[in-house]
This record gives sequence, C-alpha cells and structure tokens, in this order.
Amino acid sequence: SVKRYLHPTSSFADGMKLTIRVIAILTALCVVTVYYEGSNALCPYKLVTDLLRYVRHCVAGRDIHVLMASSGSYLPGLVTVVNSVRKNTQATVKFHLITDSKSRVHLEEWLEKSDLRDVKRDIVIFNASWVKDMVAVRGVRKELGSPLNLARYYPHLLIPNYEGRLIYIDDDCLVLGDIQELFDTWIAPGHLAAFDNNCNKDVVERFKVYPTPYRSYFNYSHPIIRKLGIPPLTCGFNAGVYVTNIYAWVNARVTKQLEYWTRLNQKEILYGVNSASGVTQPPMLLVFHNRYSAMDSMWHVRHFENHQGLRYDNDYLSRARLLHWNGNYKPWQKPLENVNPIAIKMWEKYYVPDPTGKYTLSR
Repeated sequence: SVKRYLHPTSSFADGMKLTIRVIAILTALCVVTVYYEGSNALCPYKLVTDLLRYVRHCVAGRDIHVLMASSGSYLPGLVTVVNSVRKNTQATVKFHLITDSKSRVHLEEWLEKSDLRDVKRDIVIFNASWVKDMVAVRGVRKELGSPLNLARYYPHLLIPNYEGRLIYIDDDCLVLGDIQELFDTWIAPGHLAAFDNNCNKDVVERFKVYPTPYRSYFNYSHPIIRKLGIPPLTCGFNAGVYVTNIYAWVNARVTKQLEYWTRLNQKEILYGVNSASGVTQPPMLLVFHNRYSAMDSMWHVRHFENHQGLRYDNDYLSRARLLHWNGNYKPWQKPLENVNPIAIKMWEKYYVPDPTGKYTLSR
C-alpha cells in the first residue's frame, strides 16, 4: 500500500509566530551591538544567519521535506539520490517520491528490501490527468514529455496538509552535502524560491562552461515573448533543484501560471525550438523571473552529461554539494568517453543495487 505520513497544518503558523518573535529579539540585539560597537556593516547579515540558526535549533526534529519524481529506467537515479541524502545528514528527512502506477511496486520493493527500508517516505502515484494534453516536446529529448516531468508544478497537491519549506531535486542528481544546508537557503522577501543561475562568473571563466541565457530557450521572434520585456541575454537558471515555501507558492498561484505558459506553448511556438529545449524549464524561467533568490552554486554543479563536465578539477569537485547530469546521458547508463569518470565514481558510491533483480547497473 502507499505509505503516507501526514503533518499538522498548524506547523506553518507555529513556525511563523516563532520567526516573528526571533526577528524582534535579534533586531534588538543588532541595535545594541551598533550602539556599543559603532557602525557594523555585518549586522544585517549576522541578523539573518543568527535567525536561521536559532529557528533551526528551536524546530529541531521537524522534517526536511524533499520532493522527487521518477519511474521506469530512471528509478536507479531516484534511489541513489535518496541514499546520498541520508548518508550525508543527521537531519530528519521526509521524502515524497512521486511515480506512476507501473513503477510504484518496484520502487517500494527496492526501498523495503534494501538498506533504505527505514527511510521516512511517501510514495504517491502522480495524477497524469492534471497534465493531459499539456506537453509539446519540440526538442530532441522526447523523455521530457513524461507527465512526471511536470510533477514539480504541483508540490501543494502532492504534499497535502503541509505549507512549509520544500526542496525539489531531479532524479539525475547526487547529493554530497548536508541537506540541512540547502534547506536553510535564504529566500529574500518577495521571492518565491531559490535556484542556481546558469551564469556563475567563477564557473564560466574558470572552466569555460557555457552560460545559458533566456535567448537559448525562447523564440524571441514571437511577439508574446518580446512583449514580456525580458532581455535575451538575461541569465537563466536550472529548474532541476529548487527550494521553495508551499504557502508562498500557493499564494502566488505559481501552478496556475506554469500551466498557462505550458498550455499556451501548445498553440504558439514560444519555446522548445532553440538550443536549450525543454518542457518545464521555460515556463519556470518566465514565472520566476525576478522572483527568485540565488542559492550557493556548489549546491547545483551541472554539465556532467558531456565534455563540459571534464573541465572541473578535483578541488572543485571535492567542494561540490550536489551534482546534476542535466542532459541525455545519465550516470546509471554505460559510461561514455566524454563524461567525467570521477563524477561517475562518486555516483556509484551511493548506488543501491536493486534487490529484486529487475535492474542491473550498466557497466
């Protein structure tokens, strides 16, 4: 049967009351510090970091919620992400694993008959009717047309009775850092989520990894896109990892906006024909434009699907907190000559063999 662990709806309200009290206390402390020590430019930053640390301490024991979606031949990726998260944190993590009816039993057996049996989890079958006739895949990656690819649009429906903070992670990732650190990512007032943008100056200049601006995704010859007034060279971000607050997500009607752009692209060629194709990525770029905070770039190190991933040196990889194979090649497939072998070995360290024997790692 599908496992479910429901959470009290009062947790968000309690957290907000606590946060307001802490803000008041730390603001007073900040004022006292300035009074006795003079002007202190670090005070606002210290205020924020102390607030996060104090709230984290006060709510210790509450779950970190992680949402993922996967099925079929991609299940090895999901299982590996789950294992990598639990191996690198002392926090209590609740996984919300979204799959289809064909893969649910296999996924449950994979977890239950392995070392992951005690992982706290929901396994939920995605309601494909939510996205029926919504997806048009014009690029070469037809797998992006899977209904599960749009699961990231529906966190509030997939995790009912919960309104707090959430981490979404694609199934072709590997987590190497403490997930608590990602969970604590600062989201500025007025922003709806945190992403890592594609134009990190250090990465672009140091490793010559190509940035991906909006013009790589969108059809700027279309009047609807031009009317938005977003400069073509605006830095994009990758939607494969994000941190959000479900209450803010619902309040801003994010899902409705994402559905609007996805459906409109059925009628108009707004995106999907440029070098950076995709199904969910372009709508999220539009909806979150100027409404997201930047996460630490080490929490989303990408481009391991091709030769660009070979440019990272060992020092950089040793400091990475999350790796993402965000292209055609996946780490559970037979290794190619033009992919980073060190990253593959890092992924294999966390791979959990399928106890049912239905899947064997291709090596």
